[in-house]
Amino acid sequence: MLNEFDAVIAVPRQSDGSPVYTQTAVIGESGSSYGQFNNPTAVKTFNGYIFVLDKYNYRVQVFTDTCPPVFCGSFGSFGDSPGTFNNMLDMEIGIDVNNDEMLFVADGAQVKNISIKHFYY
Repeated sequence: MLNEFDAVIAVPRQSDGSPVYTQTAVIGESGSSYGQFNNPTAVKTFNGYIFVLDKYNYRVQVFTDTCPPVFCGSFGSFGDSPGTFNNMLDMEIGIDVNNDEMLFVADGAQVKNISIKHFYY
């Protein structure tokens, strides 16, 4: 009998037992330029966009959820002022979005909320 902590995951298998999957796209590579990442830590999709929390570059990068994904922009930098991040290195971080198009980024001891309405074209 399953309890609330159990999960059943059905993974399609090939005849040799290996899992069946298809990689449709790869986003980015290592680095600090746009479209590059230094420890992408969290991902959230919302309304046609992919938001990637780029931990050691202190930013969130935004891509379309098309195949292949297209870079739309990024926001954030290191600092203490609004729109910046400074506690990503040694604390828990995460990302989420609500139906009011507000993105929430856990930056260590703070949660920053950022309107994402300007990403819509």
